[in-house]
Amino acid sequence: MMIMQRNARYKALLILLYLVVPLFVLNLWIMEHGQILKLIDPKNIKWIVVITVITVVNFYALFKIKKIGFYMILTTSSFIFLMNLSKLVFEKNYALGFYALFILILSLVYLFQLYEELNSSFYQSGQRWFEGKPKVLAEIMIEFNTSSGKLKGGLSKLDAKGCFALFENDFDLEGSKKLDIKDSVLSIGNYQLPVEVSPMTFWFGVGKKVTGMGLKFEVKNTDEQKDLLDFLDRVRSYGYAL
Repeated sequence: MMIMQRNARYKALLILLYLVVPLFVLNLWIMEHGQILKLIDPKNIKWIVVITVITVVNFYALFKIKKIGFYMILTTSSFIFLMNLSKLVFEKNYALGFYALFILILSLVYLFQLYEELNSSFYQSGQRWFEGKPKVLAEIMIEFNTSSGKLKGGLSKLDAKGCFALFENDFDLEGSKKLDIKDSVLSIGNYQLPVEVSPMTFWFGVGKKVTGMGLKFEVKNTDEQKDLLDFLDRVRSYGYAL
């Protein structure tokens, strides 16, 4: 899958990830009872390097929209929390108790936001590990005109932020880079809803041709938002759990 763009919220989460390193340095400073010179101890330097490397790897994974980045952050934050908790119990450094609580709250807020973004329909096709390709939701379609011609396909995933479309006919990536999407329409049964979309990801099929695309809904006012939510309610009435 090729990532064309990342939304503003996801970019902000990527930038905030690098706060892990200064927060860990502050953590070591508290562990050393505020003695700055002890931070340059080889043992502490080693831990700072390890956390920095892990953070860089996390950033790369999340930059590629890989869920393993989420689990790496969960593991790292859990390790730091438990490290503080053990120091609190065995060394009676009560300042670490407050810091452990701070790390716990900060991690939970960050991970919740990250999990929500990673599971956006325009980033995830909904394909399960045992499936050769994503399963299309019957009767739900999207169609739009482009400079390369008309595209029509079914949806494998849909929510209030976007959808993942699988097209009836594959097309070359070179043309898709210059897609000027116009007159896009969602439909279920005989009901149609005009929407404005932006391409976020491309899904490759046989021969390096694009067979699917993650699309973000560009909602500009409350009326458009209401119409989109009404469409999702209509989809649910067909028995789909979104």
